[in-house]
Amino acid sequence: MCSTKYCLRESNKNELSCRFKFPFENCAKTRIDCQAINTKSGQTNYRATIVTKRNDSRLNRHQPLQLQGWRANCDNQIIVIIKHVWNIL
Repeated sequence: MCSTKYCLRESNKNELSCRFKFPFENCAKTRIDCQAINTKSGQTNYRATIVTKRNDSRLNRHQPLQLQGWRANCDNQIIVIIKHVWNIL
C-alpha cells in the first residue's frame, strides 16, 4: 500500500498521488505503447512502455519466469535511445 512516508506526494492541487503512478489499469493483453516526445532542440524522440497483461492493479511490469525465480516485484522497461543506456549505468 502507498504511504506518505515513502511514495505518496502532494500535487499542486493538494491531492495525494503515488510517485510511481500506482495503481495501474488492469490489462487483458500485453502491448507496447509508443509516445512521441519533442525535445527543446526540436527533435522528436520516442518513449516506449510495456503494458503487461495484469489482473492486479498493484503489480509492476513483469515477466512471469523472472518473478518465479526472484520471488519479488521486478520492473522491466524498453530502452529506445542508446544514450539512455549510459544514463542508467
